[in-house]
Amino acid sequence: MLFRAHYRNIKINDLGRTGDWRSRFNGRSLKGWEVYGTERFDVEDGVIIGRSGPKKSEGYLLTKETWTDFRVRGSFKMLGAGNFGLFYRSTITLREKDGYPIISGIQGEVDPAYPGPSGWHYESYRRGWLHEEPQKESMRGYAAPPDTWGEIEIRCIGNRTTSWINGIRIVDFYDPNPQVFEGGFALQLHAGGVEGIMWKDLFVLE
Repeated sequence: MLFRAHYRNIKINDLGRTGDWRSRFNGRSLKGWEVYGTERFDVEDGVIIGRSGPKKSEGYLLTKETWTDFRVRGSFKMLGAGNFGLFYRSTITLREKDGYPIISGIQGEVDPAYPGPSGWHYESYRRGWLHEEPQKESMRGYAAPPDTWGEIEIRCIGNRTTSWINGIRIVDFYDPNPQVFEGGFALQLHAGGVEGIMWKDLFVLE
């Protein structure tokens, strides 16, 4: 027996994009951000480009504004090998002897490896990885390969954190012993990230 179905007036509502998302990058300058370390952050053709500086060391671009609970998202394009990330609930101090930036915060990992740790969460200088590795291989490695655009999104509500890479949920975990509670967002150039990374479409929902 043959059945037929008829559809009309189909509409799509992306629940992840509703609400008052605020842009944290105006596409023209680094207004509202501060550079820490010797790595370079420039605005070119409407995007932020992070490149290794003379020391090829760690560097950060940190928002002046701070948040506790939020959703944040940004589009990234890795220009080659390296280790990058979107930090949250972060503050930075400079080491007295050499000005090296010491960050207190949590990194939403962005890594060109496949499969890799993109979308995982790492607490620098303290506890390291904050959750077990995702059990399914199919849930790993969804970062865009170098020279293509991808997106990371992170939601923090109290002790619970969820992250997505390109719309796919990677981790959803509860932290029983949080160490940081409030801070800014930071774009990271890790030591060895010499090829650089581009960022655009940075938005936050409080």
